[in-house]
Amino acid sequence: MNNYPSLTVLIPAYNNTESLKRALVSLKNQTVAKKLNILISDDCSPSPIIKSEILTFKDSFSQLLFFRQDLNLGVLSNPTWLFNQIKTEYFAVFQHDDILIRKNFYEDVLQKFASNEKLVCYFGNSILLRINENTNLDIYKESQNRKLMYNFNSTKIKGIKKDGSISGEDFIDNIVNQYDDFNTAWSAIVFNTNSVRNFGGFGGYYCLSWFEAKSLGVYREEEFFGCLYLLCLQGNIQLEAKPSVIRCLAPTSYSESPTHPVRKMRQDGEIYALFKIAWIAERFFNGENIEKIIMSIYKKCSTLPLREETRHSNIFFKTYFPHNSKFKKAAYSALDSSRKLKSPYEFYFKVKGYLRYYRNIFREKFKNKF
Repeated sequence: MNNYPSLTVLIPAYNNTESLKRALVSLKNQTVAKKLNILISDDCSPSPIIKSEILTFKDSFSQLLFFRQDLNLGVLSNPTWLFNQIKTEYFAVFQHDDILIRKNFYEDVLQKFASNEKLVCYFGNSILLRINENTNLDIYKESQNRKLMYNFNSTKIKGIKKDGSISGEDFIDNIVNQYDDFNTAWSAIVFNTNSVRNFGGFGGYYCLSWFEAKSLGVYREEEFFGCLYLLCLQGNIQLEAKPSVIRCLAPTSYSESPTHPVRKMRQDGEIYALFKIAWIAERFFNGENIEKIIMSIYKKCSTLPLREETRHSNIFFKTYFPHNSKFKKAAYSALDSSRKLKSPYEFYFKVKGYLRYYRNIFREKFKNKF
């Protein structure tokens, strides 16, 4: 392995300097730290990340660049902006709350990519840990007996090969059927950069646009693992048995915030996002596994309740309806199933969600005054 950096670690940061420093300590302990490019973007935090403290890590890596956005981009658009700065063959999106616990994680990742040209993604294992910012919790000790985010040795997970890789088709099948919570932290995933560029880049046109999300009344800044569906049309995914990352959900985490925008309403964002992904897969990709993957996407859609439809919903579905007759049948069936899953009490759930959301905003403002 040469000295030229082949991996860029993107860190979209927000508010918490201390958790970012903790993440950087775990990154500098990597066996290949000197071959890593670290790109950090402070997403216009109300409490700005302290740049001078972050730059003390500069000599630990091949490169460390720090940016602060003038406007808040959002939890998806911030890493999308960072993606456009990449010049390496591989990249990872590392959450600034998280910690790497396996020191040779990135070294193993790069070796796997080098030895298997069919790999387009490394889907590392992780542990989820909720922590309280007011306690001196020993994170490493607490993580010892935690459940893994996916069980590599589960007999329910189909298609794992001897080298730990899995075909794109089998990977999507496992995700859609949610075998043993087949999931992981974003920080444990490493991507082949060119494979992601084949569908417009991370957070690119395969996601809902700002206009689409606004007209449909859903939160735009969610990715729903859409890039994995499209990556699986291009090659294989590498899995691992042991955890490499602790996903730390602290009160400062944006996804834990009681005033997170997605909490003010019951969301249909995932079904819209998946419909668009299936359309892109049919239109721009081909291969032996495309049919099974697209059918799996529509199967996933059929399990998601479509809670609120408007004339904009009808326009959206018409725009991204498949051309292939078999896919059309699956799309119609998925929508029919989704509509039947809608609760008759949906209006009351939505009102309750809005009231809770604005109550939390009031509490946050009141708390900040004292």
